[in-house]
Amino acid sequence: YGRTYRSWTCQCSCGTVRDVDEQSLLRGKSTSCGCWRNERLAQASHDKPKSFAEELARKYFDQRQIEYEYQKYYPELKNMADDARGADPSFDFLVHLPTGRDVLIDLWGLEHMRAISTWGGDKRFEQRVHIDWRKRNFAHELGIEYIALDTSKVKTYETMRTLLNNYLNKYLSLFNSQVAVEDPIVAMKLL
Repeated sequence: YGRTYRSWTCQCSCGTVRDVDEQSLLRGKSTSCGCWRNERLAQASHDKPKSFAEELARKYFDQRQIEYEYQKYYPELKNMADDARGADPSFDFLVHLPTGRDVLIDLWGLEHMRAISTWGGDKRFEQRVHIDWRKRNFAHELGIEYIALDTSKVKTYETMRTLLNNYLNKYLSLFNSQVAVEDPIVAMKLL
């Protein structure tokens, strides 16, 4: 009886201010406001491809040894709820090309091009069009090229490879690069 528990007002690295029980702090049980846990859960769900097209694109980038970030999220876009659950929109890929240029890539299925009843019909399609428009403008503001690829007919890795080559080879070509490359290994990676 008569125990008193002290709490401390703490500010998380994300900026959230909360009162935290002293014992939780001393025992290391409280290390963030919960955002750290949410980020880990989000990362775990982002590590697994959401679609077959995304799985094929990841295979392409891995085989060509192209650096990329899967499901690239920008906190500035968090107010753009993507669905009824309030999921934050992210770009499918931020690709870091060997030429030093970055490209944001979204892979669009039919749900990005027309209303589909199983994807929420007209209302959901209108929301998706608005979000896609905002994402394109956001990429422009960042100064990063944005590419939305129609992957609705992609059924094989070869089809995905051809599609991505058509868009990315202009950036990967050694002859289009303004940088002189003397190391033959680096030159081969650029081609």
